[in-house]
Amino acid sequence: MSDHYSIRPATEKDESDMINLSRIIADHYTRSYLGDEVVDWYINSGNCDSDIRKGLKNSTLLLLDEKIIGIMTWHENQLQGFMIDPYYHGTGAAQYFCNQIIPEKLALYNELHLECFDKNHRGISFYKKNGWKEYGRLKDELIHGYRIFLKLEK
Repeated sequence: MSDHYSIRPATEKDESDMINLSRIIADHYTRSYLGDEVVDWYINSGNCDSDIRKGLKNSTLLLLDEKIIGIMTWHENQLQGFMIDPYYHGTGAAQYFCNQIIPEKLALYNELHLECFDKNHRGISFYKKNGWKEYGRLKDELIHGYRIFLKLEK
């Protein structure tokens, strides 16, 4: 399947497709661990769209046969967003994307950082399987849980 993947920087032309994918992920995946109230607010408030617009210039896309199926957004050594179309969960797409991008980032920085919601068990498991280590937690009343801080060292 990876023969059909391509990776490239996001452009302004991708904004609409990226926003649509972000809404799909929030609606079909994030809802499973953050619940209806939080996800409905995130989508309906415009914050979902705004997050994509703010990170557009720092985003890299994973495409399958020219369709955007993944988005990775960085600010220096901080992974601010990592999304894979729920239809492609479990296909190796996320692993392929990480295998291409993470080594490039580790060549620039001694360590990488991200935060993840504690109820995102699938995400946390994926990160830990790939060598990320938890180094902190912060209670978040909005999500009725914790933000988990993870880092990956060279």
